[in-house]
Amino acid sequence: MFTGFLPMWCGIASQAQADALVKANYLADDRLCARWGVRSLSSHESMYSLAFSSNPSNWLGPVWIVVNYFVWKGLQRYGFQKEAEELAGKTIALLAVDLKVNGSLNEYYHPDTGAALSHKGFMDWNLLVTEMIG
Repeated sequence: MFTGFLPMWCGIASQAQADALVKANYLADDRLCARWGVRSLSSHESMYSLAFSSNPSNWLGPVWIVVNYFVWKGLQRYGFQKEAEELAGKTIALLAVDLKVNGSLNEYYHPDTGAALSHKGFMDWNLLVTEMIG
């Protein structure tokens, strides 16, 4: 689950812990790192689902901008500049496509196709992308 990266975002992981986390859970395969960002739950988990949920939202696999932001900030903090830049690029492109196709931002997205999955008109933490533009 993406929450494993929060110690990096907070700055409380040691460099060795951050290195191991990124190597095993971000760079190793596509269980968390996807074409359009970071899955909110590993695709290897039995609960992984991209189905629409109104309870209130689906945190079982879709890409959320806030998740991308937390991981991006942690990657930056621990010296993974190339990976951070790639994730920022994915996030910026995802929202640009959403604006072009749907005329709005959405709450969460399909990690492999980038398709908007729910709640058209969602802004809130999607605005964190402004810090990623640079």
